[in-house]
Amino acid sequence: MDEFLRRNDKYNEFIRGICQNRLKINGIILDEGKQIDYYIESFDCDDFLEKVKSKKVSYAKSYFNKLTDKLKKKVSKNEIDTIISNLASNDILIDRTNVFLFYRKWKDGKDLSQASLDIKQSALDYLSNPQNEHSSHKKVLDKFKRDRRSKQYF
Repeated sequence: MDEFLRRNDKYNEFIRGICQNRLKINGIILDEGKQIDYYIESFDCDDFLEKVKSKKVSYAKSYFNKLTDKLKKKVSKNEIDTIISNLASNDILIDRTNVFLFYRKWKDGKDLSQASLDIKQSALDYLSNPQNEHSSHKKVLDKFKRDRRSKQYF
């Protein structure tokens, strides 16, 4: 449904109208002559990704530290090392997607070592063919792109 609506030429106006109506219903009136765009900070995803990539490795990979801390309560040190090794790559966006997918599988009760292997394979498949519609990575990253596009309309 989102894709269908976003392809419409009047999508920007439609979304603005929804937001302004919701604000009005909740008693929030915009200043005279100002549209909702005035109040929303713009977001450039490419700039954001460059900032993330340029951060120090220890900070940029802090999500692995958080994951390691959580894993300490569930599995051995050797298993943690294997899992982190499986999830790590040379691309920070792939790393974050790997961690996201890992948490999802963990929540579903999957075997954590096997989950990390499956995610590693999915990442390798995605990197070799980013257009593969069956790739978990493509699905997550496409969703992220659609969310970014929605934010760019304001």
